[in-house]
Amino acid sequence: MGTVQTDFIEFQFMNKDYIASQFYTVATTTEKKNVLGGAQDIGTILIDGSNNPGDMMRGADIWTTGSGLADGKTGGYCASSKIYPTAVMYSRYPQPDGSPESFVRRNEFGGGPNWAAAMLPASYASTGFIPPFVLYENFEDYATKDSVGYKINKDYPAGSSIWIESNNGKRPFKYITPVTLTPGDSIVVPDIITARFFIGGDNQVQMSKQVIQFNVTPEWFVISNKAHDGVEDKPECMAYSSDANHLFVGTDKGHLYRISNIKYAYDTATADVSSPYCVISTRRIPIHIPGDTAEISQVITSVAVDPNNDNRVIITLGNYGNGHYVFVTDNALDENPIFRSAQGTPGNGGLPQAPAYSCLIEMNPNNNLVFVGTEFGVYVTNNIEANDPAWVAENNNLGGVPVFMLTQQNIRKGNDTLMFVNIDTTYVIHYGVNNYGVIYGATYGRGLISLDVFQQPVGIWDPRKVDKETSFRIYPNPANDRVTVAFELKTSSGVEIDIYNLSGNLVKRVDLGTRPEGRDDAIINVSGLSPGTYIMSLTIGNQRSSSKLIVQ
Repeated sequence: MGTVQTDFIEFQFMNKDYIASQFYTVATTTEKKNVLGGAQDIGTILIDGSNNPGDMMRGADIWTTGSGLADGKTGGYCASSKIYPTAVMYSRYPQPDGSPESFVRRNEFGGGPNWAAAMLPASYASTGFIPPFVLYENFEDYATKDSVGYKINKDYPAGSSIWIESNNGKRPFKYITPVTLTPGDSIVVPDIITARFFIGGDNQVQMSKQVIQFNVTPEWFVISNKAHDGVEDKPECMAYSSDANHLFVGTDKGHLYRISNIKYAYDTATADVSSPYCVISTRRIPIHIPGDTAEISQVITSVAVDPNNDNRVIITLGNYGNGHYVFVTDNALDENPIFRSAQGTPGNGGLPQAPAYSCLIEMNPNNNLVFVGTEFGVYVTNNIEANDPAWVAENNNLGGVPVFMLTQQNIRKGNDTLMFVNIDTTYVIHYGVNNYGVIYGATYGRGLISLDVFQQPVGIWDPRKVDKETSFRIYPNPANDRVTVAFELKTSSGVEIDIYNLSGNLVKRVDLGTRPEGRDDAIINVSGLSPGTYIMSLTIGNQRSSSKLIVQ
């Protein structure tokens, strides 16, 4: 059985002073110290730490009454747009009169009284506690069927760059002119900035592409429902694939559904299951109790899709009195996916036999880390693919409280700076994200938490796309005293090796100087490092890649 050591993982609290709040959900924003969460009896809380640094851990309920006062009900699922950073979606329980628009709101001002009156359609219905929803956004959707018009007001030679305003959040994107354009010309171009919002209701899942378009009433499509051999019962959780072509939905009856072909659906004809031309299909994926032909019946509390591999999907289960609470598959997109238990052996590195509520696959593939939030806190493994995974409790500074949601900010977007030249030159900055890689959690009793160990700079390194020139191999790994770092240079370059602990602290740096073109093997002494898991970073010129290192 493999082992994992993550002694340096320590969550930080995002709450002020007395920490006893009970959160069900958490949502990332574009700012590291800003976060949303749905909480028991105190509403949907916005912690606005970046804009209020003097009081960065105090939150406010953004669901207000007609008089502008905080509502104070239980907050449910919530989402914050990265395309339109002040746009938020949030929900509550109980529904005051059962009408959809009193259950979920959308607001383009970050919350408060100025919420848009129209959100969900009359066809939506839910009797669940806090029905799930998720917001998918893409800054570079070149397969989009949506378009936007633009009026030409000056001469543009072929190959010129034009900033065009998207319909989504009025966020500008760069368009390269294929031909010469002159004043008075009108063009229609693909709107590559897209958003898709998914919400589960009774025996159904609905989708809209317009929730961050506040100048229109969102158009909705029923993409799966019981009447068309789709989702049945009450959805409890959902997660999309890397391109949102697939949506995985778990229900209160232990059924897992895969809704597919979503990216090819863009209007009522192609997206709504009532249409004979709908391209979306739904498949129920049976999950069996290990060593038995019976299917699970426990509530599916969460589902996570690997950001780097859509075929790897993890689910967690609730209810006491069962033997297995975490399942994983590596062929989620196959016709008949096979899930296996990732519980591990109780008392010998396995998870406690108690409800698990949340799961997260860390976005850096070199780390191979999986987080699970359980009734007794957070557990981590780096060998989820093993037949008998080893898990480690990571509850330093947290305690063994229930963790109902874990999420990582994995949208990578830098700032866009537009220049306007009149009498004076004016620059307008549309900001990107500054919390790429930060993990957030919702706990029941310790409020909201964050973990910035895995934060990465935007625009410098994308862990999902390691440059082939700087990819490398570490052996032996795990290591005792020395490791060999093997890499290959296409040209003579400066090389540096950095080793970080999981708190993000630099613990060792080796400057190899300028190395010649070709294969190179560097031997690094790690005998001075404490046993545990580290991140090794190899920098060649201005390119960097990273990999996990375990020291025994």
